[in-house]
Amino acid sequence: MKQRKRDSSTSRDTATSRDTAWQDRRLRSLVQRADANPSIVLSDSRCLKPRFCEAFFDLCDDKCLRLGAPAIEYARVAVDLAAKIGDTHLIHRSQGVLAHAHIAACEWDAAGEVLEDYRVAAFACCAPCAGDWSRRRGDLLAELGDVEGACENLERAARKLGPDLDDDMEGRLAFLRGIAHHKAGDGKLALSEAGGALLWLALSTPRGYFMDALAFIGCFLQFRAERRRYEEARDYLRQFRKRLKGVEGWTDVRLRLNWIEALVLARLGERKKAVERLERVLAGIFDSAPPKHTLAVTIDLTQLFARRASDTDLRTIRRLVDRCHRLDIDKRMHRWLKTIKRVASQRPEQTFDALVMFRYSFKAPVPGLLSDARLQ
Repeated sequence: MKQRKRDSSTSRDTATSRDTAWQDRRLRSLVQRADANPSIVLSDSRCLKPRFCEAFFDLCDDKCLRLGAPAIEYARVAVDLAAKIGDTHLIHRSQGVLAHAHIAACEWDAAGEVLEDYRVAAFACCAPCAGDWSRRRGDLLAELGDVEGACENLERAARKLGPDLDDDMEGRLAFLRGIAHHKAGDGKLALSEAGGALLWLALSTPRGYFMDALAFIGCFLQFRAERRRYEEARDYLRQFRKRLKGVEGWTDVRLRLNWIEALVLARLGERKKAVERLERVLAGIFDSAPPKHTLAVTIDLTQLFARRASDTDLRTIRRLVDRCHRLDIDKRMHRWLKTIKRVASQRPEQTFDALVMFRYSFKAPVPGLLSDARLQ
């Protein structure tokens, strides 16, 4: 009889596990549909459950981090969905998502208006709603350069959450504190917060946080020649790489990790490893990433070859530059590429400087780190 009871319990546990897995698959499928067409969430009754709403909010935050202004469309749907469900907490959360979208679009006044509209309601509701409001306010103030105000609001958010402050939310707060410290010119603290975010954020968190945290490490290092900062960055990146071991479907994050890690290793004198990583990134993004991203990786790689500028290195530079002409870039960039190829052929000793100037002439998610020159 006891054996039959144990067998029955095991069977129930297995059935529960199968049901949970099925629900998770259905949720992922719904989120994927919403990713392609956010408006469907307002017409599909399966989207009216709070669990889906929370997942959709994360999708919207991810869009804010990756897309900028186009994320506003998703955020407005989030507001409508929360209103349709009628849950007060979700309504407040959705307003925070909308504020985030305006911040991502650099619409500071609009973000401030959204936050002010629901500030009283959020603080009158509960600690989590008040904490989420403070986090969004801290985000806005960090972008505006009000470092003291940003840090005060982020600290208030942590206090409001109290025992509900888990590692993932601590990672999200660290992500924002890094921006605030960077605005204040404190590269050491900014780097520490960005590295902490990579280690604390749950792997179920929108990947945009990881993509941006990696890019921020580059931003926080740029024009800072202290070797110990690069060593600290290398250690954070190594620990994050260990976290990703065995994790599937994170190609975009791994490519970003390889990119920033290559530049850090190059600054620490590990040229061979740096070249290998950049070649891996280039192979993974050529013809698929935005052209300026591909161009930036290529220029980073050619700078490593230009440091030595042997005949073999110069041939490699010319080959890589020729390949870039296939990219969908403007005439100005094509002219830059022709100039670099001419310099590499006629004045090879000036090749590195020409590449540095070109790298600083356009924006990319990972900044150039192979020169500390500040070009006017």
